[in-house]
Amino acid sequence: MSESELPGIVQPYRKHPLIKDRNPSDFMSIDDEPLNKIIRSVDLILRGLRENYFKGQTTRTRLSAGQFSSSILISRGWLFLDTAHATNDVDTIIERIYKSTKTTTRPNVVKNVRNSTIPKLKGNGLLELDGSDKSVIEVMPYPISSKLFVLKEFVDNEVLFNQQINQFDVLGKVQDFPELTSSLEVDARNSQYFARDYGALSEIDVIRNRAIRGRNFTLAKAYLVDDERSYDIWATVLETGEHVRRGLKELMELLGQLGGFASQSELNRMLNRNTRMVNRLIRRVDSIGLAQRSHTAEFEDALSRPIETRIPFNYHQLNNAETMLTLCRSVPEAAGMLEKLRKEQRIEEDGLLNEFDPISVGKVRNCLSEIGVITEKGIESDLWEIAPDKEGIEFLSEVLTIVANSRRVLGEDIEINRKLEDFFKDVDEDSLEKTVKDVEKDFLDEIPLT
Repeated sequence: MSESELPGIVQPYRKHPLIKDRNPSDFMSIDDEPLNKIIRSVDLILRGLRENYFKGQTTRTRLSAGQFSSSILISRGWLFLDTAHATNDVDTIIERIYKSTKTTTRPNVVKNVRNSTIPKLKGNGLLELDGSDKSVIEVMPYPISSKLFVLKEFVDNEVLFNQQINQFDVLGKVQDFPELTSSLEVDARNSQYFARDYGALSEIDVIRNRAIRGRNFTLAKAYLVDDERSYDIWATVLETGEHVRRGLKELMELLGQLGGFASQSELNRMLNRNTRMVNRLIRRVDSIGLAQRSHTAEFEDALSRPIETRIPFNYHQLNNAETMLTLCRSVPEAAGMLEKLRKEQRIEEDGLLNEFDPISVGKVRNCLSEIGVITEKGIESDLWEIAPDKEGIEFLSEVLTIVANSRRVLGEDIEINRKLEDFFKDVDEDSLEKTVKDVEKDFLDEIPLT
């Protein structure tokens, strides 16, 4: 299979046994935006089910896990693929799946994984087990297998897709910025089920509805602090003019797509705004509390915000870990080097210099060193060696997953909304209102209304 036949996100893995012999057409839709939006909503739904509704027990309520069967199916497939990179023992993998997807009793989860999840993974060529189905022989790299699983088992499943696509569409539109509820209903792909699906998402507390100036907005629960303060801040933001609200929404959605971190130059290009405008927006948005002003490894201004990944603010033993995201976007070969390091954990730089552009190798090495992923002692001997006890392998896996526009199941220890508390706590109403007016002035000064 030649490089020219594959999308860029697949190329770092093209020599893998479960990828190299596949028909290139299998990968042609793997980075389509509709697929990526579906993928970004899965973990939010799962956490809503796990933390706010079922809590591992069978409950007599008006909802059943079957109404979210697509998210549960995807989550269990992802967890199997993800965990199979750390252990080849199928029983151990199934136990992790049960702990993370307790939407029914343990025997039922085990039965579902063995009778449904594993056959689907094998049938789609994402996994190979031994003859007894007790050990993993081979597993496709997670950044690619996770997307293929969603594509084959949900997008290409016409019945399931039509039944549950509204859930993903709603969350895809509100997870980075609130949206008018009326717009969500008008845009629903399956309008006859909109009320049912919207109500189900509300029931598991992943979305909330608020009336602001007589209009109903839908907000993603994951990005709200648990008290009313964050509602007040969102209300102030949403009370701005339509033009400004759309501009802020575009900015927040871009941050979400980019893994929660974007540099000033990236924002310049993607928003099609000049440097002065973007600089002012970065400062204003930081003051509001919607995102945090940060910097890249090259000390360029950037914006950062918690999203449905662990990268921003969660790898506490690494230094400014999120800067690896901008590096991967500016150095196309970076993903190939990171995958090699993740897989081998210790590689010689000379080998990389023979395979990749030397300038790119230097940039990636310097960034890994500054973040703390590789040891200084190793670098002195021209070795890239993952530092112990810093979650380096986990970090590399997540970076590669985000670069491929996929996501992972985060687990119970990740709380997105708590990460916003520091953003909101020091913002008083007077300064917030002034800041929002300044944002509005920025937009109107730079972009004439037509």
